[in-house]
Amino acid sequence: MYCRKCHTLVPDEELICKNCGFDNSTQEDILEETKEIVLNPKVIKAKEDKRKVKKISLLIIVLFIITGVCFYIINDSKHDETTKIETNQDDTINYDKEFNFNNLKMNYPSSLFGASKNTIFYKSNNAFNIEIETISLEEYNNLGMNFINSSKIGLIDTKTTAADNNYQHIFTDNTNYYLLTVNYLENDTLESIKIQLELSKIINSLTF
Repeated sequence: MYCRKCHTLVPDEELICKNCGFDNSTQEDILEETKEIVLNPKVIKAKEDKRKVKKISLLIIVLFIITGVCFYIINDSKHDETTKIETNQDDTINYDKEFNFNNLKMNYPSSLFGASKNTIFYKSNNAFNIEIETISLEEYNNLGMNFINSSKIGLIDTKTTAADNNYQHIFTDNTNYYLLTVNYLENDTLESIKIQLELSKIINSLTF
């Protein structure tokens, strides 16, 4: 039975409540009071409220975890996309600057190269450069004796020769004669190879 005063559970053989000392020898209305305690709407509502609070708290925690995971995935995806964009920008160089010499034109990547009146040079190490100059018909003919290899720069026919740290082209547009020299450092480093490839792309953009 339950103590009628403090509602503590009391063994049937012990009428005196050990919790509050109340004498529960009067048995009337004990059942009704017990029912009232058990079935009391306020008690039931309090229990239900506690359950609701636990459920809501659990739901909030789950939503918080899901939100955190989604944020991490989205942020990681954006980071990967940004990395891809940056990588593509490194791999794809825009040749957005035009170099002009007389009636000649070449395009070069402005982020890596600079230019003066007759030279396109690599900004970080100007030992890599492209020099162009006009020569006379006599110089053209004299050089032609040593420039025995034929090649093309873009669609332009040239004669060429090579040394340890440079190679040269001579060509004409029928009114002018030109000597184009590409200077570079002879080594097998990745940077040197990359720059030489860029130099090759630049001269192959040459047009009249």
